[in-house]
Amino acid sequence: MLHFVAEERPLSIQIYGSGPERLADAARMVEAMGADVCDINMGCPANKVLRVCRAALTAMFTRRRIVAAVRRRSRYP
Repeated sequence: MLHFVAEERPLSIQIYGSGPERLADAARMVEAMGADVCDINMGCPANKVLRVCRAALTAMFTRRRIVAAVRRRSRYP
């Protein structure tokens, strides 16, 4: 459902969640859509996001695992 034109580049798409492998899958989808940047949300103040992610994203270990999984399975550095 995402449509964009070249003039809108660079294009960034934000993902969020708490599971490293699930976020890596999301990053692959972002990559397949042609986004220039995959932004991993590590602490949005929106209540609906906080309810889902707060516990997992507060631990630095989990953050490292998320970033490592995304880097391993996509072209994003």
